[in-house]
Amino acid sequence: MQFSGVDPAAGRYREEKRALNVGSTKILHLVGRTRPIDNLRDYIRRAVLPGMVVNPLAVNLPPADRRSHVVHLSVGFSLWRVLQYMEPLYTEELNEDVLSFTKTFMPTSPCNTSEPDYVTGEWLSVPCQTYETMPVRLTQVGDCESMRRWVSEYPLATVQRLLHLVFPESRPWGFHRESSFDPDDEIVASYAWEARNRKCQILNTTLVLMVLPPWVLSPADLVAMTKCRKLRRRRFPEDPDPQWTACERLWAKIWDLCTRRKCHWFVITSYNTWVFGAFSAGRTRGFISEPKSFIQREPNVLETLAYWTASSMGLPGGFTLPTVVELVSEVSRDLEIPPFPHDRFPPPPRSESDWSVNDDVDEEIEEAEVSTVLGMAISASGVEEEAVPPPLPDTVPAQTLAERVLAWQEHLPRPCDAMSEAAFSAHTVSSAATSMRSDDLEQLYPLVPGNWVTAPLSQNVMRMASY
Repeated sequence: MQFSGVDPAAGRYREEKRALNVGSTKILHLVGRTRPIDNLRDYIRRAVLPGMVVNPLAVNLPPADRRSHVVHLSVGFSLWRVLQYMEPLYTEELNEDVLSFTKTFMPTSPCNTSEPDYVTGEWLSVPCQTYETMPVRLTQVGDCESMRRWVSEYPLATVQRLLHLVFPESRPWGFHRESSFDPDDEIVASYAWEARNRKCQILNTTLVLMVLPPWVLSPADLVAMTKCRKLRRRRFPEDPDPQWTACERLWAKIWDLCTRRKCHWFVITSYNTWVFGAFSAGRTRGFISEPKSFIQREPNVLETLAYWTASSMGLPGGFTLPTVVELVSEVSRDLEIPPFPHDRFPPPPRSESDWSVNDDVDEEIEEAEVSTVLGMAISASGVEEEAVPPPLPDTVPAQTLAERVLAWQEHLPRPCDAMSEAAFSAHTVSSAATSMRSDDLEQLYPLVPGNWVTAPLSQNVMRMASY
């Protein structure tokens, strides 16, 4: 498709030639409306979600003022769920913040891009009377999967396109369907606002959106959830299990989804009704807004969803969560909860050390390295034991003096001169005697008064050689 703009004085109207395939024929349409990207601020204020068409033969919607009593979520009591209290967000202040965000960051000048985006395939899908948008063909809602398409094709696709246009740094982010196994996937679908790389690896998640069909989650159920102020939880295994209500199960479910994704911001919707909330830094407190209808204005659902998603990323002009006092013993910043379902035994926690004696490496080299670094000896079973110090040198000589002299003589070369054997023995003994201690001499030659002291040294050496 190619667009050709008209003179700006004509109100930035354009002629668009669009070809729609209807069977085997092509119908050309001449459209003379303003593009939504020409004035995003006015578009997002005027745009309202279209009414969802429900097949009356497939499902029955409960009255708006009655609870459905079918919010059967498989969430149980667990000690790792530290959520305790929930507090409401002031509606007037929240609405003022949303309108201020729209006025400040949504431009009124045309965006220098095409609509739709030919590269990413994104477009502003929510229809508006004064703006031309591409039609979205959706069927009547008769099951959960068809209902989820209404959520993803209208509000999620439009908000994602808006944020990518206004905040270019958010282009790696998008709404992605949660694909992991969930025991409640028959009635619950979750989407995450997360950043992914080119290999579709999740880099960061800041917001979780939980979707339930309107025949399961009625407006009265969301009203009861916003009025719930405390989540009863079992502190010890011997405590009895409290009978949770539907609103408490909703709080526990969204807390689990956010904690598994390591994020704090959430949205719960049945398409007809929306609530926006977040958890504190330690996840012990929850904050939630009043329910908002899909036809509500000033601000509407699109404005609030765009504002809440931008706030989860920490973008300028976003909402700041209230500061609450949380006990250190109850704060869980790096909490790891077990995978679905909740009643299975959780995997053992990760160890702070990556070393393991069961690794396929050379055990001898590994033990030598650990012994050198830590100064410890590791047994064959892999259990660390205290190091055994080497034995100290014996203070008593292991050999007698005569044996040491004989061993020394064996290693010495034989003399080649005419030195006699007696002279050579005297020379050897005299050299050994100079290196021996006095206690060795006394042990071998007992000291006789007057013999060793008064006799000359040469005579003493000759006497030693004669023994």
